[in-house]
Amino acid sequence: MRAGGITWLSINYCKLAHAIALCIVFIGVCRADDASVVTSNVNGRDYHHLKYPLVKHNIVSVTMLTKEQFGINGGQFDVLINKDEFPVGSPKCKSDIILRMPWTNPEDSNFNELIEEKYFVYKSIVEIFNLKNIKLLNVYIELNPYVEIKDEQFQLTQCNVFFRHSKGRYISKVGRLK
Repeated sequence: MRAGGITWLSINYCKLAHAIALCIVFIGVCRADDASVVTSNVNGRDYHHLKYPLVKHNIVSVTMLTKEQFGINGGQFDVLINKDEFPVGSPKCKSDIILRMPWTNPEDSNFNELIEEKYFVYKSIVEIFNLKNIKLLNVYIELNPYVEIKDEQFQLTQCNVFFRHSKGRYISKVGRLK
């Protein structure tokens, strides 16, 4: 009986330790600290980027568009992110954070290619929101121009951020562009 008690305690202790470790990893993923913000300096200006895991519980809503509407809109769409799930503070926001994919100029010579890349990201987000096949999508966010450093912490000055982009293209990485 005593040995069974020790075994039971050992198993429960192991389960508890495992659960705590999972919680720590989960909190680390969902509540990134400033170390997760990557800063690149280009021509004397700092750009702050963030890799962010989109999952069902941090998406409040997604702009619903047909593929034709998506192209007409230049690939621009919005995702409303739960403010409490976003890893960068936003003390001035009373509501959630708008994550916006910037517009691509239809006169760009590779417009169709750029729109297809963005549409793939958009459809993946819609699938997550609608609980389809995809469970998680890492997206790359540009915190500029609505970010400041206050008390050694990044804070949003507005309630919106952008998907990272350059010259009409969604950039799926953090750090300096080549």
